[in-house]
Amino acid sequence: MVDLREITEEFLAYLRVEKNTTVCTDYAYRADLNRLAEFMEEQGVPPQVEAVNQPLVHKFLIHLGQTKNYKPATVARRVNSMRSFFNYCIDQDYILASPMRKIKPPKKPKRIPIYLKPGEFERLLRVPDFMQEDDLWLQDKLMLYVFGYTGVRRTEFLSLNWNDLDFKAATLKVMGKGQQERVLPVKDVVLELAWEYLQTRLPLVNKAIFINEKGNRLDRCTLRTRFGNCIAKAGLDPKIYTPHKLRHTFATNLLDAGVDLVTIQELMGHLDPGSTHIYTHTNAMKKRDAVNKLK
Repeated sequence: MVDLREITEEFLAYLRVEKNTTVCTDYAYRADLNRLAEFMEEQGVPPQVEAVNQPLVHKFLIHLGQTKNYKPATVARRVNSMRSFFNYCIDQDYILASPMRKIKPPKKPKRIPIYLKPGEFERLLRVPDFMQEDDLWLQDKLMLYVFGYTGVRRTEFLSLNWNDLDFKAATLKVMGKGQQERVLPVKDVVLELAWEYLQTRLPLVNKAIFINEKGNRLDRCTLRTRFGNCIAKAGLDPKIYTPHKLRHTFATNLLDAGVDLVTIQELMGHLDPGSTHIYTHTNAMKKRDAVNKLK
């Protein structure tokens, strides 16, 4: 019998080597598969690969949705994690057939993305100007401008180095999902702010653009704290407005400016065009609101 947790680690090692997965992806897969192993133990089933069948998977998904109150998107992600894992198990001859072959993920409800209105966005960008007693206020200001005017993902943001920013060409090199590199144009105001901030870092001892109070590369927890502090000082809710909401704001502002969806898709690094189409719903709502104001 093959231990599920043991093969999970083997599977994650395979993904890191063969698929160049990120730390975040590694964490998500491990959490998903470990939760399956825990559920099996709770049900009195040994956490072994061969012991997983379709009825067990159905029961597990019902448990996630009804007992744990997981959102459809979270349950769908776990379905995809398990499908990838058991396909690997088949390739390695641990099992003959996947228990996921007839399992369909729950449909995700279509939601209009949350974004900052123009006044809110402008107010947020001004927040660091009133925090100059903080040694990292200038970095915080650059943080907001980079998120707001490039639309980078959080993981992309945290991995940015100074050599990714080309001041002469006015571009920023970003390594996105699936190790897909894209080069983004950078507004002059962001370049000027980055140059001003760079002068405070000389001589440069850390290649990371964004650092913490100890001079090490900024991590997710510190980013959440500093970003949330800026959001709160702007009079907004840190539980709602995350860095990802600035990504939505960036895309929405592009659409409002008349930029076509193909260009927005390329700037956002969306591999699936459908991911970009969610912003058309936002634009449609604005048009309807405008018409409703007519007397």
